[in-house]
Amino acid sequence: MNYKEPDITPTSEGIMACVFANRLLSSILLAGMPYFAHAQTPPPIIDMHVHAEPVALAGPSVFCAPYEVMPVANSGAEAPAAVMEWMTKPDCENLVTMPADDAEQTLQLLAIMERRNVISVVGGDAGLIAEWTARAPGRWLKGIPSSMDVRKPEVIAELRRRHAAGELDVIAEVATQYEGVAPDDPSLEPLWALAEELDVPVGIHVGTGPPGAPYFAFPQYRGRLHSPLAMEEVVMRHPKLRVWLMHAGWPMLDDLLVTLYTHPQIHVDIGAIAVGFPKPSFYRYLQAIVDAGFIDRVMFGSDMFFAPEMQERAIQVVEEAPFLDEAHKRAIFYDNAARFLRFDEDRIQSHHQGQK
Repeated sequence: MNYKEPDITPTSEGIMACVFANRLLSSILLAGMPYFAHAQTPPPIIDMHVHAEPVALAGPSVFCAPYEVMPVANSGAEAPAAVMEWMTKPDCENLVTMPADDAEQTLQLLAIMERRNVISVVGGDAGLIAEWTARAPGRWLKGIPSSMDVRKPEVIAELRRRHAAGELDVIAEVATQYEGVAPDDPSLEPLWALAEELDVPVGIHVGTGPPGAPYFAFPQYRGRLHSPLAMEEVVMRHPKLRVWLMHAGWPMLDDLLVTLYTHPQIHVDIGAIAVGFPKPSFYRYLQAIVDAGFIDRVMFGSDMFFAPEMQERAIQVVEEAPFLDEAHKRAIFYDNAARFLRFDEDRIQSHHQGQK
């Protein structure tokens, strides 16, 4: 059988068809470019609760996010050992591994923030804050170093200086709860007065710390200080104050609901409760807040501490909440915080376009 070379001489009809197809494809792509560019930028997220701390300070190299059970001890004397056993030998399917060092922590966190289009409130180690904000300018709202004791007059003066220099966006995290100090303690009055005067939002730890906290790390920590009701006299004395409660006063649900009902200016972030507790417990707590009509005052927060994956996990937990519709999720992830922080329309638009 003789092989015959096929005739592949292009016809005028074939050439015109190719030209038409190419032009049609080009028109579709060009017309769709703005849509495709926008689709590649996920809706923005504001994380109101990120810590910049050296990995060398971390405890166990792995932990659960979320945890499924809490530690148990037979007496207060056995509590420290029980908590350490719980921390160092986590038993769950949701293990998170700590980064090897600060460089890895930085790379992991910035990658998540870029991919998820996250803007974060950050406090903690001054050196890490400086590095992170330099490497990803526009993705950060600067808080305060964790070393600051906001009850000292010299610290109040330093906060005023930083604000004047444009180095202070929020005063967070105020973590005096770990020292047994309630928000309405007189020692915090100069801080509240300064924040009101300068119109700087304050994020204060009101809610959960690590389980068994007073037995192994924070001897002055007390469960009663979870109550948001301790904010009442503060906001009554300072009517222009902007304040949000980190960790949403967990698990003092009734205290939180009456506080939100009585004081419409108080906001919360979900903080550690999104990834630190069994998911059903967190969902019940959040749903109760939403069902009570306070969806517009709930802000996203991951409480990212050492392990950037916490931010990703916290985002996923909110995304998967079966009782939240898309409008609720957008409110929690971005809209409420943007309003609370008084972002203007240009800034909001730039965040939605993936610009910082």
